Amino acid sequence: MERLLFDLHVALRSLRRSPGFVTVASAILGIGIGMSAAMFTVFKTIFVDRLPIADQDRVVIMHPLDRSGKHLDVPESYLSEITRDSALVRSVAGASHLTYTMPFMDGDEAISLTLDGVSANYFDVLGMRPVLGRLLRADDEQAGAPLVLVLSYAAWRRKFGGDASVVGRSLVWPPNIPVRIVGVAPPGFDYPAGTDVWRAIPPAASSEQVDIVARLAPGATIASARQGLFALTQRLNPFANIQTSAGQPESWKIAGVTAQSSADTVLGASRPPIVALSIAVGVLLLITCINIGNLSLVRLLGRTREIAVRRAIGARSTDVVRLLAIENAIIGTLGGALGLLLALAALQLVRVFAPPQLPRIDVLGTLGGPLAAAVGISLFALLLFGALPSAVAARIRAYAVLRNDTRSGVETRPGQRARRWLVAIQIALAIVMLNGAGLLVRTLAQLESVDLGYRPDHLSILAFTASAGAAVVLPPGVTFGDVGKELVARLEATPGVVAATPILSEPFIGQTFYISKLARPEQPVLEQEQNPFTPYEFGGSDYFRTLAIPILLGRGFRPSDTRSSEQVVVVNEKLAKQFWPNENPLGKRLLSVAGATGNKTYTVVGVARDTHFRELRNGGPVAYFPWEQVGNFFPSLVAVRTNRPLAEILPALRAASRDVNQRLVIWKAETVDQLLDAPLAQPRISAVLLASFGVVALLLAALGVYGVISSTVRQQTRNIGVRLALGATAGDVYRLVLREAAWVLGIGGVAGLVVASLGGRLLIAQLFQVRPLDPVSLGGAAALLVGIGLAAAALPARRATRVDPVSALRTD
Repeated sequence: MERLLFDLHVALRSLRRSPGFVTVASAILGIGIGMSAAMFTVFKTIFVDRLPIADQDRVVIMHPLDRSGKHLDVPESYLSEITRDSALVRSVAGASHLTYTMPFMDGDEAISLTLDGVSANYFDVLGMRPVLGRLLRADDEQAGAPLVLVLSYAAWRRKFGGDASVVGRSLVWPPNIPVRIVGVAPPGFDYPAGTDVWRAIPPAASSEQVDIVARLAPGATIASARQGLFALTQRLNPFANIQTSAGQPESWKIAGVTAQSSADTVLGASRPPIVALSIAVGVLLLITCINIGNLSLVRLLGRTREIAVRRAIGARSTDVVRLLAIENAIIGTLGGALGLLLALAALQLVRVFAPPQLPRIDVLGTLGGPLAAAVGISLFALLLFGALPSAVAARIRAYAVLRNDTRSGVETRPGQRARRWLVAIQIALAIVMLNGAGLLVRTLAQLESVDLGYRPDHLSILAFTASAGAAVVLPPGVTFGDVGKELVARLEATPGVVAATPILSEPFIGQTFYISKLARPEQPVLEQEQNPFTPYEFGGSDYFRTLAIPILLGRGFRPSDTRSSEQVVVVNEKLAKQFWPNENPLGKRLLSVAGATGNKTYTVVGVARDTHFRELRNGGPVAYFPWEQVGNFFPSLVAVRTNRPLAEILPALRAASRDVNQRLVIWKAETVDQLLDAPLAQPRISAVLLASFGVVALLLAALGVYGVISSTVRQQTRNIGVRLALGATAGDVYRLVLREAAWVLGIGGVAGLVVASLGGRLLIAQLFQVRPLDPVSLGGAAALLVGIGLAAAALPARRATRVDPVSALRTD
C-alpha cells in the first residue's frame, strides 16, 4: 500500500506537468465513454432486458396473410375457435391492430389518449402484473359491464404525473359515456405501439378484428403454431360468414400465416436503427481508445530518458508499467466521470426527442444502467488504450537510451510504423462512420423532399368531439350526418379557410387500416377472392380541392353525389392500372365485396394522382368514396385548407363549430407539416446521431494525423536541419512532411472505402431511394477526411519549414 500511494503521488505529479495532455485525453475519453454508455443503456433496455411478460419467448403474435402478403386481422370471435381447435396453444387473446386517439374529458379538460381494444384475458395470456390497481378481467367484457380502462405506465407518468390516486378516477368518453381507470400496466410495455389505455372488447363488437396473441403449449414451437393456425384457417376460414354484394357467403382465401415472438413483434421495427447506432458507437469508442493510445505514445516518447533513468537506478519493468497504469487509471477515472454525466444528459435527450415508435422509453433513465455501463466501458478503454504504451515502456532499456543522443532519435522505426498504422485504422473507421452518416442524411433529404401527391402546406386536420355533460341532442328529423354537413359548411365559410372536407383518417396511419376487398363485377367469384385488400378513404365534395390532389381523368366528388344518386368512386392511378391496365377506367364498374364501403357496385368517375397519404415511404392503390354515400355519420375529422397560419384562425374555427352545436369541441388541431414529423422522427434522430458520431470520429482522426506528423517532425528535426543546410528549399521540406501524411491518409482511405462499401448494407433497412453503395456518400466521406487530414498535417509541416539549420545541428 505504501508503494502504491507513493506511485500515486508520482503519477499525479507527472500528470500535473502535462495539463494539456490530461485535459485533451480526459475530454476525448469522456465523449467516447458517454456516447457508448448512453447507447449501451438504450440497447440493453430495448433488446436485452426482459419485457414485463411471463416467459416472453412463449408468447407469439400471429396474423393470417392474404395473397399479397398483407396482414389480416381476424374477428375477435374467431379466437375461441383457435382455442378449441389447437393443442399447440395454451391460451389465446386478441388486440385490435387499429388504435384510436380519443379525447377523454376529465372535468372540463380534454385528455388525449390512444385507445386500444383487447380481449378481457389479454393481460392474463401475457402473464402481466399491474403496477397499481388491477388489469382487465373476464367480467369486464360482459354485456352491461361498466367501461373500464387500464393505463400504460408511460401514459400514467406523462398524462397524470404518476399520481397513484388515478386508480378509480372517472373520465367521460364522449358523447357521454362514463369510464373508470382501474389500473396501471407495468413499465416497458405498450403493445400495440403507442397505446395509452386498453379497454375490453364488448360482446356487441365481437366482429372487431384483432391480432392473435397466443401463449404456446408445452413442447410447441413458433413454427408449429404457425402451421397449426394455417391448417385451421384452411378448414375454418375466419371470414367465412362475410356476405358479398350478391348475398353469397364469401371465403377470403388465406395464403399463409406469419408468427413472431412477442419480443420480436414489439421490438422489431426499432431493431435496425438501434443496432446500426450501437455499432457506430462501438466504432467511435474504438477510435477514441486508439486516439488516446496514440497520445499516450507521443507523451511516452518525451519521457523516454526519464524512464531510462528510472531503469538505470533499479526500477523494474513492472514498476514502470505500474506507474503508467496508475496514470492511465487517473485519466480513465476523469474520463469515466465526464462520460457518466454525458450519458445521463444524452439519455434525457433520448427520452425527450425519441420517436414515439421507439419502445420501452419509459424504463430508460435510472442511474444504475448508465453508471454500470460507464464503469465497464471505462475499464475496457483503460485496457485498450493503456496496453500499447505500457508494452513500449516495458521494452525501454536504460543503457541503449542513455548512450544515444538526439541524432538517433528516441522512437524506433517499428514504433513509428505502429503509430502510423493506428492512425490509418482511425481514418478507415472514420470513413465508415462518415459514409453511414452520409447515407442517412441523404435518406432524410429524400424523405423530406418526397412528392406527396398533395400539398401539405396550409393543410390542417381538425378533430371534433362533444364536451362533457349531457349528450348532443338533435332536433327531430336531423341526423348526425346533417350536423356534419352544416359543420363543414360553417368551417368553409370561416374567413381564412379556402376549402374543407370530412376525412376518414389522419395521414400516415399505414396501409393496413380501413381496407376493403374490391373487384370487377365480371370477375369470377374465385378470382375475386384472390384480389388483395385495398385501402379506402371517404371525402366530401371538396375533398380533392382541399387536399390539392390532382384529378388526372374525369372528375372528383360533387355536392350531387348523395345517397339517392348513382354510387360513384374515384380511384388512384395504381388501382386503375391494377383493375384496368391499358384501358380507360372512366365509366367502369367497381364492386365492393364487403366492408365499410358496403356491398355495393360503384361507377368510376375519376382517376386521381397517386399519393403518399397513408405512408411516407410508399404509396399504394386507394379508392375514394363520397362521404355522404357511405354512411350518415358525423365526421370526427375534418381537413381544412387555409390561406393563413392555423393558429391565427383557430379561434374562429372553434366559434364556427360552437355555432353549429354548443357542445362541439375541437380537441385536436394539427397541420399536416406537424403530422409529417412522426414518420420523419426516426430518420431524423438516426441521421443526427450518426452525423454527430461521424463529426467526432473526423475530429479524432484529424487529431491523430496531427499527432503523428508533429511527432515525426520532432523526431526528424536534426535531419530536416541537415537537408536545409545542404540546400533544400522550404517547399521540399513541406512536401517531405506532407508525403508522410499522404501515406497514412492513403492507406486509411483505401481501407475505409472497402469497409464502408460493405458496411453500408447494414443500413439498407433504413435507406430510402439511396443505394448502400452510394458514390456521393462514399466519395464525400473520403474527400472530407482527406481534406481535414491534410489540413491537420499542414501546421506541423509549416513548422518544419521554419527549422533553423544552425540550431538543429547544434542540438545534442
